[in-house]
Amino acid sequence: MEKQSIDFRKIRDFGNILADTFAFIRQEFKPLFKAIMIYAGPFMLLSAIVIGYYQSDFMDMAYYIKGFQIADFFEKIFFNLALFLSTSVLSYTMIILTIYSYIKLYNEKERTGVEINEIGKLIAKNFLKVFGANILVLLIIGSGTLFCILPGIYLGTSLSLIFAILIIEDMSFGNAFSKSFSYTHFQWWWMLLLLIVIYLIVGVAAYLFTVPQIILSFVYGFKIIKNGVEGQGSMKDIVLMVTTFTTFMNSLLGCIPFIAIAFQYFSIVERKKQTN
Repeated sequence: MEKQSIDFRKIRDFGNILADTFAFIRQEFKPLFKAIMIYAGPFMLLSAIVIGYYQSDFMDMAYYIKGFQIADFFEKIFFNLALFLSTSVLSYTMIILTIYSYIKLYNEKERTGVEINEIGKLIAKNFLKVFGANILVLLIIGSGTLFCILPGIYLGTSLSLIFAILIIEDMSFGNAFSKSFSYTHFQWWWMLLLLIVIYLIVGVAAYLFTVPQIILSFVYGFKIIKNGVEGQGSMKDIVLMVTTFTTFMNSLLGCIPFIAIAFQYFSIVERKKQTN
């Protein structure tokens, strides 16, 4: 039986967007998961490993402070932090590129299916543009959050469609920037509500993966304070592996909001067509 294609290009209310997000994931799970693993997976794994090392080193803080080796501690932490930020941005960029490239081709190809090599071509075409935009958007939202939380929320919501516009409409950063504000302000409060709900759902699911990591980290930290770093190598390796796995799974769950945002993007486009 031929599977029925999900039509992105139609007006949806809040409930339909959430329902169709998970319907799309169920329907396209195998090819979408394959694309994510091929193109974003290696970067997600690299980022997860770096975060694992960063967190395990950070948990050694009590030992370094106890031994008055604070300079050594901060040297390791800042080096790991630089790696963490760079690999996280790269991983985040590849997830964005893979998801929106898949959705763009899905809408263009309809029932004929999305080819893996076509996704790769779109990723290569848009990589520098999206990578640069990712850094700029993070700096803009981060600056807004630093001065006050509310500007960060406003900017984060207003720029939530920028990556969909960059890839699906193949626009420059400047045009996508202004168009994201225009589109989100057409339904700004609904956009904010969607982001809150979808990230809350993902956050609860991610927490379930995080519980073993929290328990192990607590046990490891307690042992370091009591016995020092020496002799904790095997325990530290276990914490590293669990943290890496947890971070990788959380990155996979982080793909879900981009799909919901894509449905909202197409819904706003169709609504604006009716008002013109």
